[in-house]
Amino acid sequence: MEAAELPQRGGGGGGGAPRRERRAWGPVPAVTLAKGLQVSKVIRGAWQLSGRHRGDPATDRTSGGEAVADMPVFHRAGVTTIDTADNYGPSEALIGQYLRLHPWQAASTTVATKLSYLTAEEMSGVNRTLVEYAVRSSLVRLGRQRLDLVQLQWADPEGHRKWADVLKWLAELREEGLIGHLGLCNFGVKHMTKAAELRLGLAAASYGIKLLAYGTVAGGLLADRYYNMPAAKARLDTASKQKYALLLKEAGGSGPGGGWGWMQEVLEATRAVAERHSVSASAVATAWVLAQPQVAAAIVGARNARHIRDMQAACGLVLDDGDMLDLDAVWEGVPNPPTSDVYVWERGGAW
Repeated sequence: MEAAELPQRGGGGGGGAPRRERRAWGPVPAVTLAKGLQVSKVIRGAWQLSGRHRGDPATDRTSGGEAVADMPVFHRAGVTTIDTADNYGPSEALIGQYLRLHPWQAASTTVATKLSYLTAEEMSGVNRTLVEYAVRSSLVRLGRQRLDLVQLQWADPEGHRKWADVLKWLAELREEGLIGHLGLCNFGVKHMTKAAELRLGLAAASYGIKLLAYGTVAGGLLADRYYNMPAAKARLDTASKQKYALLLKEAGGSGPGGGWGWMQEVLEATRAVAERHSVSASAVATAWVLAQPQVAAAIVGARNARHIRDMQAACGLVLDDGDMLDLDAVWEGVPNPPTSDVYVWERGGAW
């Protein structure tokens, strides 16, 4: 994926993080996502373990033994849930190594994985046998008897309608004990409500559906070090940064400075709140997402354990009315807000 060409905002180099007093935060708490399913309020996103997020070699701990060695550190900090997928490269296998090496932690670790159908061939050719094979393959890689949570990821729910059949087959596998809970990934309102009407026990207010929000720090771009940094100097050296740079470019529209200029406004607002609470801009951004109705937990990808303190701070931080007004205002000021349903633009549709 090519790096997006981002419009520049005038100004100097990176702003860096303001000096703050260090504060001890407690472990990340657990929340109930559905009956019988608890997750940590901040979930570690494991797309970073797919092989496409190595970035700066000096801080890269996304592969092999280093990736496995970091996992107990997250668990001790309260980040006891990992979000992965069957198409995240070696991610499931690395998590499985961790679970086998640390059986005591494994007992209190929740793994949310995804069953992914991303091509026309996969979506049209799927059948129950292939679905069961995919589920059992994830079980083998993770070394588990049951998958805690399986989320269906389907590239084109409008053009390829067999996703409803896949959900029914997954529900049957849940009844057989291979799956604990079912969910959806990147489904819009229309198809999410249709799935709920199928009465498959899927955990959006009117249906009682709870959301796991990702992208809370824009793939790492919503961080202190990018404040006042010209777009040309930003290294888009991971798949996440490249993805969210494209989203920012679209959101910026024809506004002053484009998407990068608007991100600087977001960083200015989050840093002002961060100063008041002695935390980072990233922690404020995640705390704001966690404060939204129906958001049960935030998925935050991490290339190494250095992000744990921000994860804990996001859960411990209480945003007051003034903080929320400031953050809501900058969010509502996006130059080109999306008007389509969830994930329509990513599938090639309208913004």
